[in-house]
Amino acid sequence: MKGKRMKRILKVFLFLCFFIFTFADLQAAPFFYEYRSPWFLGQGGAGLANPHGVESLYDNPSVLSLSPKMLNEISLLNVTATASSYPPSFSESSDTVTSLQKLTENPSYYSASNSSGAAFKWFAFGFLTSNDVALYRTEKDTANETYHVNAMSYNSFNLGLSLPPIKNRLLIGITGKVIDKTQVKIDDTAINLATNYAAKESSAFIDDNEKKGVAIGADVAATFILYKPNSTHISLVLKNINTPYNYSNGIHGAPDSDPMMLNIGLSSSFGTRKSRFSFYADYYDLLDKTKENYMKKIHAGTTLSVLNLIFASVGLNQGYFTASAGLSFFGFLKLNAGVYSEELGESYSQLESKRYFASVFMGYSL
Repeated sequence: MKGKRMKRILKVFLFLCFFIFTFADLQAAPFFYEYRSPWFLGQGGAGLANPHGVESLYDNPSVLSLSPKMLNEISLLNVTATASSYPPSFSESSDTVTSLQKLTENPSYYSASNSSGAAFKWFAFGFLTSNDVALYRTEKDTANETYHVNAMSYNSFNLGLSLPPIKNRLLIGITGKVIDKTQVKIDDTAINLATNYAAKESSAFIDDNEKKGVAIGADVAATFILYKPNSTHISLVLKNINTPYNYSNGIHGAPDSDPMMLNIGLSSSFGTRKSRFSFYADYYDLLDKTKENYMKKIHAGTTLSVLNLIFASVGLNQGYFTASAGLSFFGFLKLNAGVYSEELGESYSQLESKRYFASVFMGYSL
């Protein structure tokens, strides 16, 4: 009976995925990362099949029920700061086009985020604040030279629930979220910008392109335990169900909807209690709804932990090398820093954005 029950639940989950992707009004959009764990970045951005604690809310709520104790984590502070290797160049001119020319001379990216909340064996809640800005230029020094600006402030409250393991094999979870988002985004040629913003100050550019909105959405996840002793899992996560920003509070309309994607991840590990290797591989947007190059969807890496106190990671994020090192002071304080790259162009190795990050966690974590 239990085997039949598990099959029925799996069929319902797969049917929901098929139904949503078949009949939802989807549009192609660039990748949007709601949250990027600093512990994932060093291992190629991978870790979907086995996130930990409060971060499970944003990546895979189904694994919450794997916690060996009722209280898994309390996150008082989990701050991550990221900066690109090329600092932006600033212009003394207040003219919009001149300012953008200087700012986008080299691809630059900056972000700061904080995640706080608590994770228990069956449920978790969390508050996420993230601010980031990306500045770059494509078709440089040609007639089609285009400036790209994407600045975003993202605030959300998340509540995740996970069912008890079904036959010790299948885990199912869901995260509900309320999101407040402010976005300034433009992808336009130098000619159009010169025409529309000639002699205008930079503040006019920001005011004309700022969009605000509130959305209510959900993520659904399923994890299959292939071999429990070494944490071999495979996970499917349907991200951003019904997240158009219908509750717009900006005079210029709502920001872009968060793209709905079906992601898949695999994890495994081996070793002893003193030292352990963990391996991760993820593929985002399995059904290719974003129409992005396949290389931009691949994440893979490995992490070595020693005494659960020292961590070292390497990996490939969209084909680019990543690395990080971290320390855990008995689960109450964690420090992590590293480097990774992100592809800003349409295909692999077209426009690399190299970034450095550092994070601090304070609270309690198993």
